Amino acid sequence: MAEAVLEVVLHNLNSLIQKKLALFLGFDQDFKSLSSLLTTIKATLEDAEEKQFTDKAIKDWLLKLKDAVHVLDDILDECATQSLEMEYKGLSHKVQSSFVSSFHPKHVAFRYKIAKKMKSIRERLNEIAEERSKFHLIEMVKEKRDGVIDWRQTTSIISQPQVFGRDGDRDKMVDILVNGASGFEDLSVYPIVGLGGLGKTTLAQLIFNHESKWHKLKSLLACGGKGASVLVTTRLEKVAEIMGTIPPFEVSKLSDVDCWELFKQRAFGPNEVEQDELVVIGKEILKKCGGVPLAAIALGSLLRFKREVNEWHYVKESKLWSLQDEDYVMPTLRLSYLNLPVKLRQCFAFCALFIKDERISKKFLIELWMANGLVSSNEMLDEEDIGNGVWNELYLRSFFQDIETDIFGKITSFKMHDLLI
Repeated sequence: MAEAVLEVVLHNLNSLIQKKLALFLGFDQDFKSLSSLLTTIKATLEDAEEKQFTDKAIKDWLLKLKDAVHVLDDILDECATQSLEMEYKGLSHKVQSSFVSSFHPKHVAFRYKIAKKMKSIRERLNEIAEERSKFHLIEMVKEKRDGVIDWRQTTSIISQPQVFGRDGDRDKMVDILVNGASGFEDLSVYPIVGLGGLGKTTLAQLIFNHESKWHKLKSLLACGGKGASVLVTTRLEKVAEIMGTIPPFEVSKLSDVDCWELFKQRAFGPNEVEQDELVVIGKEILKKCGGVPLAAIALGSLLRFKREVNEWHYVKESKLWSLQDEDYVMPTLRLSYLNLPVKLRQCFAFCALFIKDERISKKFLIELWMANGLVSSNEMLDEEDIGNGVWNELYLRSFFQDIETDIFGKITSFKMHDLLI
């Protein structure tokens, strides 16, 4: 998140410069120098954000940078508050040209206090900038534009991804529920066990929505009735042993064929011609998914708006894949997050306010983004339209899931996958 924090502070810093408030307060050269320094550091942050997961020294450097930038932001807040106070008292236009030489005790005391803080933070940031050189970070001068959708398209209907490779599992479990568990007098608990992102909840939903068997299942699943069953999803076999009354069903990994179909659906879409070079690279990247559906979906979503061969190679060769000691999903999710434009990262990070498995109102979240200044209007769209565009893009990139709609097909609520919280 260092890049997102730095982006905000740079915006605030440049805003003070452009509005002549820095000159008004007597810190014009200091602010311009800091702006130049932070812009130089920012150019290497994309590379640093990725490398921090494999290099602890870089991670510590980013933490120091983030802390220093927060201190600078506090100083800028003090300056903005002081200028507003003077403007309120009607001093800004009269004093703007002569403020530097003003001997008003309050002004002198403020400038002295801020000057000390500015000197301290400038020295601190200079040290951080010098330390950066030992990491040999690559400068990314070009602003990232990958995957930014046209936010004028604010349609409320987004199609759910098709499920591949789970029909056999669904039929086996339905057969057990209909023919096996129905013989139990008491409530039966049927655990579904598997890795995070393997599709346990999706499988449970497939069973629940099995149309051809629904009428029979409905009678069996009546609350308290004979043969009633509860499906429990868990990653831990120990939990399944404790809670289950019948042997657990272990969800298997997807086959390469099914995994490719799932990936292709997101990466290329239904009507796009598949480029041969991208198909070859895509299948090599897909081997890193380990047959985990969430990883395939997230990768496909990440590459959806990348059409250059070198962009796909960059994803394939990412050092984050070396973190396979965790699982197959987390490196993919980290890649997806790091490839978000800074504004979207801020909006997604804001979702950390919500608890695990909480159903979130889409409208309420967008209103929170607006209230906290994370989305703003432009010449074409108002804040709510921009917020809808941000939400849609985060959904398309698989950060949001399990949507609910109203009778008109408009999305009303959603959840975040528990791996993201």
